[in-house]
Amino acid sequence: MIQSTIFTGPCHSGFVFQVDGTLMPPDGPDLWLDSNSKHQWLIFYRINEISLQGGGLIDGRGKKWGDLPCKPHKIGNG
Repeated sequence: MIQSTIFTGPCHSGFVFQVDGTLMPPDGPDLWLDSNSKHQWLIFYRINEISLQGGGLIDGRGKKWGDLPCKPHKIGNG
């Protein structure tokens, strides 16, 4: 379980984000630390050509987080 995490560049081609376990936020916004933005969880900023690899899972915990009013999310494969 991880809180708000920002990966920021500039990073050039070849950045690899490897997930071998399961990444997930707390079970709903009411359990989020007050010091974190409730509108951002995993942020990749100024990174070119990122690759995601590994046998893990990114579990966004669905509806409780998806219903928050914020900027549109770009999520691959639903």
